[in-house]
Formats: sequence, C-alpha cells, structure tokens
Amino acid sequence: MMPAYSAIDAWVDWWAFRDGVFCLLNGNCEPAIFNPSWVLFPLIPFAFYPPLWTSIAAFLVLALVWWALGLHRRLQLASVFLLYLNPFAIQMLVNGNVEFVALLGFVMPFPFNVIFWAVKPQMTIGLIALELWQSRARIGALAGLVAFGGISLLPWNWLAAMLSYTRYTLQPGTVNTSLFPIGVAFGLVALVLTLKYQSKAAGMFVGVFLSPVVTQQCWIMAIFGLAMLGWEPLLAGVLGSWLPAYLKAWQ
Repeated sequence: MMPAYSAIDAWVDWWAFRDGVFCLLNGNCEPAIFNPSWVLFPLIPFAFYPPLWTSIAAFLVLALVWWALGLHRRLQLASVFLLYLNPFAIQMLVNGNVEFVALLGFVMPFPFNVIFWAVKPQMTIGLIALELWQSRARIGALAGLVAFGGISLLPWNWLAAMLSYTRYTLQPGTVNTSLFPIGVAFGLVALVLTLKYQSKAAGMFVGVFLSPVVTQQCWIMAIFGLAMLGWEPLLAGVLGSWLPAYLKAWQ
C-alpha cells in the first residue's frame, strides 16, 4: 500500500549529489549515492552554485520535456499546467531530486536516451525496453557504452550501492511507495501494451508498477503517461495523487 507522502528535508538530494560531484572531480572518495555513476556528469555545472539552481534546472528540464512531448502529442495548455501541479513534480523541484536527469532521455537520440533513462530504471524500464525492442541491432553497442561509463570511468561500485539501497527501502517505514508485488500484474500488462503497440504512453507506467522500490517523485513518470492520454485522465490522476496528503492531514 502506498503510504501518505512524508516530509523530506529541502535539497536533501542536492547535497548528496553535490558531494558526489566533488568526489568525482577529486577522485579521492566514494560518493554516497545510489544511482548509476554517469548521473553525476550532467550535475557538474550545478555543484558550484546554490541549491536553488538545481530546482531551476529541474523546472527548465520539465518544461523542455513537456514541450518535446507536446510536439508529438499536441499536449493542451491545460495538460502542461496540470503537470506542474502534481505533488511528484513539486517534490522533485523542492527537494532537489535528480529525476529530471532521467527525463532528459526524452530529448536525446539513441543511445544517449537509454543511458539517461537508466539513471532511474524504476521510472523508465518500459521506455528502455521499447527502445531496445525497436533497435535490436544496437543493443551490443549500448551495452558497451554503459559498461564503459559505469565501470571504466569511475572508481566506486555503484551497482552494489544500488542493491544495498534497494534492500534498505524494502523494509517497512521507509520512503518506498511501490505497489509491489500487487502492481506486477499491471506492470506486465503495460509492458505487453508498450511493445505490441509501440506505445511510449504505456511504457511510462511499466517501471513504477514493476519495481519493488519506487520513491514518491518517481511517480511523475506515470503522470507523464496520463498527460499523453489527454487532459481529462491527467486531471483525475493529479487530483488523486494529492489524496494521500489530504488523508494524512485529516488524521
């Protein structure tokens, strides 16, 4: 069951990733992050500025991605407005979360789109599967790029850190908002629809339903999927996404 939204210290992610960037640049420490190593490269320019800059960057990336999606799906102005009002986007902007780095994959060509999506596979695994399904001959090249970026360039074992964080968040009382294992059935259905109909909209629901670990801001990907279906389902999704906060306030 998804818990009510919890308060998280402002900029909490920004401070962790800022320290990670300096570890990368200095080469003398192991950063306390739980993402693929290449997430730090797009964050280097922001590490030297106040945390407000990361929220500005996230805001601009969201605008860029929604504009790019709108070119293909002709998103209405109401949809763009609602996308900014959902609690997952607001949390990402306020807390300095790095989900916006994964969203950059929407405006990248192959294989860079998959590399950026791989920063948050619990959000994007359906989109990655669709891209590789459409580009089977390029899987080997992608695997080489990922291995080079994740193993050769950086000294720490980020995969072990990710697995350790996964084990921690599976415990009760953490920030995990996954619907696992109940959500697996819906995630598999979404995956089949993604591959059968070559549907990015369906692909945006796969990860959040299949993954055993989904932090609150990762649900922004499902909100994106609703936006591609029209402003009416998006409105229902945004209103419903605020329900846990309202219920918590009334307790």
